[in-house]
Amino acid sequence: LTPLINVSLSGIYYIDYEGLFINPGFIFSLSDNIDFSIQAQYFNLSINDNRVNTTIVFGAIKWSF
Repeated sequence: LTPLINVSLSGIYYIDYEGLFINPGFIFSLSDNIDFSIQAQYFNLSINDNRVNTTIVFGAIKWSF
C-alpha cells in the first residue's frame, strides 16, 4: 500500500486431503528502525474422516540497528 505498510498473503491447497493453509500478514513501520507485524495462520485438513481446523495469530516488534 505504502512504504509504511506491507501486506502479504500466501496459501496452499492440499488436493489429496481436501486441506487448506492460508497465511495473511501485515507489517507496519512505526519509525525508521522499528516495525510491528501481525501474522495469522489458518489450517484446515481432513484425514481419515477427521477434520482438523486451527487458527493462530501472533504479533512481533522488530528493532533494526
